[in-house]
Amino acid sequence: MDIIFKSRKIEIGMKEEIRCPRCDKKMVDMQACHMFCPNCGAHLDCSDKGNYW
Repeated sequence: MDIIFKSRKIEIGMKEEIRCPRCDKKMVDMQACHMFCPNCGAHLDCSDKGNYW
């Protein structure tokens, strides 16, 4: 079982950079409410919104 920690959000102007809760690398937007980490493969979706971004 993976332990997920609350990630950091870094605001850059009007754009927000979402950091991966597993490896702390920058996540990539795949679709609205769906983020993917190219480093470790973690996914965040709409059900995670509010907890991580």
